[in-house]
This record gives sequence, structure tokens and C-alpha cells, in this order.
Amino acid sequence: MQAAATNSYQGMLQRLSQLASGAPSAIPAAPQAPVVAYPVPVPTMGADQLVLTPAAYPQPQVVLPPPPQAPVAAPAPSSNPLGVDWVGASTPATQTTAPANTSLGVTWSGTTPSAAVPPSGNPLGVDWATSPAPVAPAPATPAPAAPAAQPGGQYTVQSGDTLSKIAQQTLGDADRWREIYDLNRDQLSDPSVIRPGQQLRLPGGANAAPAAPSAPSSSGIGGKAVAEARKYLGVPYVWGGSTPKGFDCSGLMQYVFRSLGVSIPRVAADQFRAGREVSRHDLQPGDAVFFSNTGSRSGITHVGMYIGDGKFLHAPKTGDVVKISNLDESYYQSHYAGARRYG
Repeated sequence: MQAAATNSYQGMLQRLSQLASGAPSAIPAAPQAPVVAYPVPVPTMGADQLVLTPAAYPQPQVVLPPPPQAPVAAPAPSSNPLGVDWVGASTPATQTTAPANTSLGVTWSGTTPSAAVPPSGNPLGVDWATSPAPVAPAPATPAPAAPAAQPGGQYTVQSGDTLSKIAQQTLGDADRWREIYDLNRDQLSDPSVIRPGQQLRLPGGANAAPAAPSAPSSSGIGGKAVAEARKYLGVPYVWGGSTPKGFDCSGLMQYVFRSLGVSIPRVAADQFRAGREVSRHDLQPGDAVFFSNTGSRSGITHVGMYIGDGKFLHAPKTGDVVKISNLDESYYQSHYAGARRYG
């Protein structure tokens, strides 16, 4: 009995030694080292003192890890906007066919787009070339401004217009205001009353050419006075009038200069005595020019404003309107009395 136990014990030790040294055994090889479920104590006493039974030392149990699984091919994605050819694993394969939708006109070769080609629609005006950088379109040339109303056409009345001003701008002659009035009597009952937005018919004749601005006088007031006085071309003459509803000659002069902060007397004779005397060959725009013995009266009886080029602006007489006349006309030459400068 003792010999049998000894043999069993020795056989167990031999088997454990084989397992520790890697010798072949009945246990199949595995990729990982086996794990012993629990340790087996090794006695230190002599064999003649050890009594063992097979039941006291059961066989050791070895736990093996599961074998690795074979790789499974990844399925193609359900959505494929780039048209990639998915095969096997998760890495996309080289693109071999063009995608169904290529809104930018890109030619696909593999996974790298090649040079772009012009798309069918090009709303931004991009210059498509082999380089992907777009070229900005050239700026559009602005359309030329619409020309002013031409003779024989129509004119839209603007704020501050008078018939004389319109005639000067469109016909080149303020004295032709009456032609405009005669053509538009169906809508103008009074030549001094026109409204912004009215469409006036224009007579044929000389090309429209706005008058060149007059050079200002040395005082700096003259040019402004001329510009202000021109606003009232076409206003009717009213004896004793001094407002834009109607002017007489001296009332017009006083109104214009007062609007510029320059105070002058009311009547022509007193205006002649004010200001600085100016000789005819030294006349500048804005100077007051005086006439004597006009009509049935004597002394200084009429005044106007010199506007340059031998012309003057004035309110002449009852039944007429503020207009421009020429100093070289025989009547005004014969009654010319002198000039004064204000401001």
C-alpha cells in the first residue's frame, strides 16, 4: 500500500515537471500560457514518511483562453454620397466610377479629384480653369447718365423751376420762355405758376445748353446774387411787388440781396445812391445797372442785375415777367445811367 502511494506521488511529480518544462503532454497547445486553477502543494518530507491517497490530490485543471475569431468583412455603408467602392474591410477601395451627383463638375479619378470642368450652370460668373481658384468677374461699366430734355421733347418741372429757367436750360435762351408757355396753355393758366412734376412740351430750335455760370464779383456776393436772381425768371411783373408772387424792378433787387444778408434801399433812385460806383467796362456779375427817364418818368427809373456777357436780369414792366435782356440793345444803351456794387 505504501509502495503504491509512493509510485502515485512520483508519477504526479513527473507530470507536473513535464508541464513546467514544456514537454509534450496530452493537453493541446494554445496561443496563451495555461492558467492553473489552483496550486498543488509539494510536500517537503521524505517519501517513506508520506502517506497519500489519490483522492487527496485531484488532477489539476487547466483553463484555456478562447481561440481568436476570424476577421469579418465590413459591410458597405447604406449611404454613399461620394460613390466610394467599399469592399471587405472598413478601408475604402480606390474609386473606379464617377459619383452620380457632382454639382461642382469635378472629374473623379481614384479618390483624388482632377482638374475641374465648367459646370452646366454658372450663376456667379466664375472663370473655371485647371486651377481651383475662381477668377473674379470684371466690374460692369456704369450706364451713361440720361441726357437732359431735348428741344421738341418734354421736360419734368423740378422744385424751384420757372419758365425762364427751363428755357435757359433746355433751349439755351431764357427769353424763349413764352414759347414754352404757348405750347402748354392747356395746363398753364398763369406763366408764373408751375408745379414740380408737371410734364411740359418743349419747342424745337437750338440745342439745349445750360448757360455757363457767371464769375463772381470781387466781393464774393455777386455770383451768389446772380444765382439767386435766376430762380425768379418768369415771375410776373407787379408794380410795388417784392415777393416771388410778383416783383417790380427794385423790389426784385432788394429781395435778392436781402436773402444774402445785404441790406439795400427799396426804390431804384435810393439804390442808385447806395453802394460803390462802377464804370461800365468794369462791370462784374451781381452789379446793379441803372437806367433813367424810362417810360414817362424822369430821373433814375429802372434797375436790373448784370449777369455777365453784356446781359442783365430785370423785371421790366407791367404785363411782362422777370427776364434777361442785352445792354447793347439800342433802348437800354440810350437810357443807361450807371452801375453800383453792393456787399
